[in-house]
Amino acid sequence: MQEWIVAVAVVLAALYAVWSFMPANWRRQVATRLGLPGAASLGSCHACDECGSCGAPDALEQDKRGKLG
Repeated sequence: MQEWIVAVAVVLAALYAVWSFMPANWRRQVATRLGLPGAASLGSCHACDECGSCGAPDALEQDKRGKLG
């Protein structure tokens, strides 16, 4: 019984990891197919197309260089 509980916990953790690192477009498609449209926004920190956070570090680096130089 204990092995089954551990196996279920490992499978759930693996599914969560895959869902979190899945591209936003894929996540939306899978959520729509499963009938869970609200679930597509969960774990969206890797959806750079939505928040634009990928461009922020470059601007920050340029700002630091400008202040230092």
